[in-house]
Amino acid sequence: MPASDPISEKVRWALMRRLIEVLGEEEAETLMESLPPVVWTQIATKDDVKALEERLRPEFTRLEGEFALQLARSTRTVVLSFVGVAVAMLGAMVALAQTGALAA
Repeated sequence: MPASDPISEKVRWALMRRLIEVLGEEEAETLMESLPPVVWTQIATKDDVKALEERLRPEFTRLEGEFALQLARSTRTVVLSFVGVAVAMLGAMVALAQTGALAA
């Protein structure tokens, strides 16, 4: 089996049994836990993560700016809506007060 092929569970268990015979259970478990469950070439390194971060940073910066713009627009809409409702309520209260004053 080439080194790039993943180890099957059957082969993994056979290896575990043999390691227990040779090393003992605790040492065999320690060794098996240090082996990856995937092919070594599929494991990301710190350099891989750093390269991905550098590729994605401009996109995150763009999205951050877009999010800030949308938040500002939404905030303005909510504030103007509240002002509109407050003005309408004030007008209604003034109208009711004048109607009540005329009736009295």
